[in-house]
Amino acid sequence: MIGYTDSVEERRLTISASIFPKIIALDQQLTIKTAPDGNIYLGVVYIEDEENARNTALNIRNKVNKLAGIDVQIEHTTLLNILKAPDRRYAGLLISEKLFDKDLIDIITFSSEQNILLFSPFDGDIERGVISSIFVGAKIRPYFNLFALKKAGIELRPSILKVSKTYE
Repeated sequence: MIGYTDSVEERRLTISASIFPKIIALDQQLTIKTAPDGNIYLGVVYIEDEENARNTALNIRNKVNKLAGIDVQIEHTTLLNILKAPDRRYAGLLISEKLFDKDLIDIITFSSEQNILLFSPFDGDIERGVISSIFVGAKIRPYFNLFALKKAGIELRPSILKVSKTYE
C-alpha cells in the first residue's frame, strides 16, 4: 500500500486520467448510473497518498465536466470510505496508487457487485481482476479484462473493444 514511487507509474497515472473518463463515456448504461442528484460520480481511490489522489481528481476535473450530457462530479476518497458507504453511486473508480492483496480484492469485488467500471493504471492489475487499464506498446491503447467486464455486467460500445487489447 504505497503511492507511486517512480516516473513510469506517474506517467501511467497521468495518461490514465485522460483515458478514464473517455472509457466511462462508452458505458452503454451510463445514463442510468446517475446519482439521486442527477450527476454522474467518478471516484479516485487511494489508501495512503491523498495528495496524489487529489491531484489526479483535479486533472480529470480539468478535462471533463459532462458525460452523455450529464454533469460529472469527481471525488477523491479512501478505499475504506468507498467500502463503508456503498450508497454513493459511482459510474467509475480509478485506483490512484498501487494496491496489494486484500485491498485490491476488496475494490474489485465491490466494483463488480455495484456495476462500477474499475480502472487501474498499474501493470498487472488487469490480470488480477480489474476491469480496465491501459496497455503501453507502440501505441497506448485501452486494456480490458473481458471476464471482469462481463461479471460486473458492464456493456461497452463494441467499437472500443475492436481497438483495445483484451485479457480473458
